[in-house]
Amino acid sequence: MDPSLFVAPPPHIKLGLVNRAFIKPDGYSYLSWSKQRIESIPAIEKIAFTLFLVAVDKFIEAEEDQLLWSIRYQEDFLAVKEHLQRVRASLKRRNLSNDEKAELKENEAIVQHEYVDLNQTRDNIVKKVKEARIEKSTFDKAYKMEKKKRNYQSNLIQNRKENLLKELGKTSSPQGSEKGRGGGGGAPGAHEEREKTGMYAELWPRRMFPL
Repeated sequence: MDPSLFVAPPPHIKLGLVNRAFIKPDGYSYLSWSKQRIESIPAIEKIAFTLFLVAVDKFIEAEEDQLLWSIRYQEDFLAVKEHLQRVRASLKRRNLSNDEKAELKENEAIVQHEYVDLNQTRDNIVKKVKEARIEKSTFDKAYKMEKKKRNYQSNLIQNRKENLLKELGKTSSPQGSEKGRGGGGGAPGAHEEREKTGMYAELWPRRMFPL
């Protein structure tokens, strides 16, 4: 093929440049290079940031699990709870025959087992969300403490880069292009969580600092 006949595809070139600058999957983007070679970020800060990202992922996944449970089982849970209440109310009626009482008791045991199972699953998910939120907050504080230890030059470069990213409208998230069940979906708090972490946009993608 004659090279003179080749037409450069501008959209592909632009995507490639952005990919190289910000979101190259292997982590070796321009921002990654500048962090390591120009700003000289200490290893302990890189580790703290990586741990924070893992905690953010864990929190978002826990919230998504909670949302999925609500979508799939919330109505069933409420229906089973109501059914159990009706069965127990029936058991309190007077003049029940032995056969009726035995049947209601058996029904109560079956419905109660189903209710307890659903309730325990829900409680476990809520517990995981709470634990993940605490863990994320802990690693966030640890990362911010390490970040404050940067020298003046490093902070100057970082602030300048943050301002440029804001001017370009560059936003990112720990879920970027790697994670997130169902693509752009997620739990109600997942999107807000990604927005909150926009302050760390200059450090994305999440594998920028591989351990």
